[in-house]
Amino acid sequence: MSTLGPMETTRFLSLARAGRVESVARHRQWQETLEQEKFFDQVFGQKS
Repeated sequence: MSTLGPMETTRFLSLARAGRVESVARHRQWQETLEQEKFFDQVFGQKS
């Protein structure tokens, strides 16, 4: 803040939040496209 000043610091900190999807919403979007069987096979290995 001592280098940028209060206004530029505020702008800089605001950049990170712009357009970012909240984590729960992002997780729900991922789940909507998830193919459960395929995912389980990748994580736990193929069914025997």
